[in-house]
Amino acid sequence: MNAFAKARYFLIIFNDVTLLSSLSPKTLSELFVFLRAANLLSIFAHKIKRKNMVDRLPESIQWHVTSNVNYSDRQRCQVGTEIDRINLLLEEIGITPVFLKGAAYNIENAVSLEGRTMSDIDILVSSSEIQKTEKRLLSLGWQIKSLANYDEKYYREFAHEIPPMFDPLSGTTLDIHHNLYLPVSGKAPDESILRQNIVASSQQKLVLNKHMQALHTCVHLYWNEDVSSSLRDLYDFTCLCNDNASHHFWEVIVKTAKAMNLSSLLFDVICLAEFYFLLRCPIETKHQLQSQLSLFHRARRGFTLFVMKRALVPDTRVCDSKLLRLSRFLAYMRGHLMKMPVHVLVPHMLKKLSMTLRKS
Repeated sequence: MNAFAKARYFLIIFNDVTLLSSLSPKTLSELFVFLRAANLLSIFAHKIKRKNMVDRLPESIQWHVTSNVNYSDRQRCQVGTEIDRINLLLEEIGITPVFLKGAAYNIENAVSLEGRTMSDIDILVSSSEIQKTEKRLLSLGWQIKSLANYDEKYYREFAHEIPPMFDPLSGTTLDIHHNLYLPVSGKAPDESILRQNIVASSQQKLVLNKHMQALHTCVHLYWNEDVSSSLRDLYDFTCLCNDNASHHFWEVIVKTAKAMNLSSLLFDVICLAEFYFLLRCPIETKHQLQSQLSLFHRARRGFTLFVMKRALVPDTRVCDSKLLRLSRFLAYMRGHLMKMPVHVLVPHMLKKLSMTLRKS
């Protein structure tokens, strides 16, 4: 079995934990190595627990399952506390943050994403509130992560977020966004569209509505040069769509994608989610999206999907091949090309190269 086929096999098991009982100890061990590299192991551990299958596994594997369940549950409580604190300290100065990605799933108690872990908390504030937000956090002892002068300039001038901030007391890292994608790319959505798609959760904290959460996940996994967590993002997208599937949901997500010029992106991500995670997308939705594709996108789509299917396989010894490594490199280059126009990208890459050479 080649590396790509093996990765698909592991994800078939991820999708159906009842298949675990047929695996050899060696395959079980490799499966856990693969899922850990894909940031999916804690989610898988919760799936095993929900199916009452922990006791059917070898003792050494049971320990990993229990450990991952306990770790993710503990982090969930800690993140919930930090969300409350961040929301309060910003509301005190008249700013109500919108919680994104993992923080939003935590607030909404998404059962299908139970066990999902995160390395930081992401929030969205308007571009006019960025400086006020940063000053508030600095006044309370938060710090800006140490960066080279050029990297800080990159965040301030080109990115859709300011440099990451962290609280030295709690250890929490906070990414503060003013958009969902880099303005310099020319692909960032208009802030007015974002504002139209913000809702209050049952906890009265602001999040994006479900179809905008799904589109944000598409952008994050498909236009990013770093694909190390993209398989996990693809699973997020699948759960958001399957958990909220209705005629209205699919109608609105297609309409919103068109308004944001994301129709081709959405169509590609749907195909990837069907390939890996059993996404249930209505055929008429795919026909609608396909009809909106440009001739250029139709021409290059087959090659792009071929590369991205393989690039999403995590970099791990149990699923490794030259083709997978090449695909990740191509995805890395593609991500940079998506982020910046060439006249900005070339000087940026040359500057980063010179910085790397100086360090070495």
